[in-house]
Amino acid sequence: MGKVLDLLGRDFIEIRIKGVEFAIAHCRKQRKLPPVKLRRIFKKQVRIGESNYQPESEALQGLATDSLLELASLQLARGAALNLVRGIFRQAAQEWEPIVAAMDFRPRVFEGTVDTPSTARSLVGPYGGLVKKKGQFEYEIRYKAMPQPLWLEMRHVLECAAISGDRELAHWLASTYKVPPEGKSRQRAPITVWTT
Repeated sequence: MGKVLDLLGRDFIEIRIKGVEFAIAHCRKQRKLPPVKLRRIFKKQVRIGESNYQPESEALQGLATDSLLELASLQLARGAALNLVRGIFRQAAQEWEPIVAAMDFRPRVFEGTVDTPSTARSLVGPYGGLVKKKGQFEYEIRYKAMPQPLWLEMRHVLECAAISGDRELAHWLASTYKVPPEGKSRQRAPITVWTT
């Protein structure tokens, strides 16, 4: 730990910690969505493309996950006690509890337009969906699958919960966030392709 402090400098770490704490305080002032609105966000039918992620991103209002992760690493570099660092990871995971509780994992229809047949096959293939050629570079796709809301963020949240040492929190998050059975995501179902 001494080498880290020598390379970065204690003053630099202290300044960064103050900056990150300010960012966390700013996030805390943002209004978090009530559970009813969160549930509404995750129940929306999903279209493929950019609009796929916009409704879900509303749920992230008032979360300081990234800042808390940076704070934990800075505190570790500073030589803070492991209990303090684990407590920060616990905070980062705990703030996701109401969001995960509001997520809707019931299978739903995903549809949209993509520009290459390989993209269409990669999205539709595992679920046995439909691909319809609309134009020279336009393929309409439709398939039914279990949604994986905010999956990229959830991977970090589950890591935080595991590192925090809070077994109950880690177990609750891991069991509440549903993932498709291993066989379903791996096996490739037949694709029906039709042209107009």
